[in-house]
Amino acid sequence: MFSTLELKGSKQQIARQVEQVNGQIITALLVVEEPAPTQFVPPSDEEFSRMMKDLESRAVQAPNVDYSREAMYTRMPGE
Repeated sequence: MFSTLELKGSKQQIARQVEQVNGQIITALLVVEEPAPTQFVPPSDEEFSRMMKDLESRAVQAPNVDYSREAMYTRMPGE
């Protein structure tokens, strides 16, 4: 007969709880929360290219649009 057991706590607390389990442990599933990076790590060139391709695929495409700086910062009639 098998049973499941959920253990929560720090690594040390979980280790102590595992030691107190009666019977043989067949398998264990660990959910690990990765520590937040303390410093910004820029993406690799390959990863950056992949992200940009993904963004481009989601961008709205309109024909005959002027994306120049002057056009972007000039008010259109009715604005």
